[in-house]
Amino acid sequence: MTRFSLRRLEKDFAAAPSEKQRLFLMRLPQLLDLSPTGPALLRTSEPSFEFWNNSDDAAYDTL
Repeated sequence: MTRFSLRRLEKDFAAAPSEKQRLFLMRLPQLLDLSPTGPALLRTSEPSFEFWNNSDDAAYDTL
């Protein structure tokens, strides 16, 4: 993908209504040919990392 087409995609995505953005994001794993279980496994593992949500390491959140 060229830089131009990536910028165009970003611009079109930002300009799209929120409902169309949601639909696109729902289809994105299929478009990228990702396993359907991949995103589900990531969501399942998220609570395991909650201990990092604290004020002590808030400085690292911006990196």
